[in-house]
Amino acid sequence: LRLINQLLDFRKMESGILALQVQKEDIIQHLQNILDVFVYPAKKKQINLLFMPHTQNLVLWVDIDKMEKILHNLLSNALKHTPEKGSVKLITNELSGVEAYKKYPGLPGPSVYSYIELTVSDSGPGIPEDKIGELFIRYRQIISSSRFKPDYGGSGIGLHYTKRLVEGHNGLICAQNQSEGGMAFPFILPLEDIYYENDKIT
Repeated sequence: LRLINQLLDFRKMESGILALQVQKEDIIQHLQNILDVFVYPAKKKQINLLFMPHTQNLVLWVDIDKMEKILHNLLSNALKHTPEKGSVKLITNELSGVEAYKKYPGLPGPSVYSYIELTVSDSGPGIPEDKIGELFIRYRQIISSSRFKPDYGGSGIGLHYTKRLVEGHNGLICAQNQSEGGMAFPFILPLEDIYYENDKIT
């Protein structure tokens, strides 16, 4: 059912009719609620699931539905590809506009003075460095020597769909192999109110 909903949303995005619906939320509390859904599957694999927020509370305009879908995809992938007794982390940070533009070249949208950065990382096998640029390509699946496939469900749209959701929220996402092993998927969203009134739920 989740995959079917993704496909329907994906078609709406491709047609330009999947609109933002942002509302003021405490993003830190909301992230904790999302992470709680993954506690049981993490325990089944003896995976250490960590939430590392940079602050206790942070209120901003956010599309709750899209945030849930972004993190569900990233956390599902992380848990799937992390071996037993490994670790999966969700980390938050704040970046100035200058820091964000240096770290995320080609950042779309209007000039923004500050961003929240969210990173989902794992201790899985990672992928070859020369394949990272292909991770977000539609219908592309990458298989490394350790049989790593970055998209779950075999659809080949999971990470492409995630990328489009982030970009639709005036943000940007990238993928990195970590020096200590595993993958990291950091993405940023604006901290400021840059949204049109008809995008808001009040």
